[in-house]
Amino acid sequence: MMTIKTIFILGLTLVITVSCSGSGDVYTFYRNSLLDPSKRIHVATFDSKAGMPSNPDYNRLSCEETAMLYNKNDPSGQVWWCEKGRYRE
Repeated sequence: MMTIKTIFILGLTLVITVSCSGSGDVYTFYRNSLLDPSKRIHVATFDSKAGMPSNPDYNRLSCEETAMLYNKNDPSGQVWWCEKGRYRE
């Protein structure tokens, strides 16, 4: 059963992902697979223009905050992280 924290975090990620549509510094949010911990799975791309040009770190900070929340609240043992750039396998 999903907890309130889990629902909030999933909702936050959805809102951030839907509102992203720009350029600048792009960051991509990944997680590992429970079946294969070495596998990278794309979760979201942070490419919003919202912070530009006053805060060029907007996408990085948003991605890192999301990763921190997932790592803190995910009981499954998955690892969540950000990488600069668009999704790549």
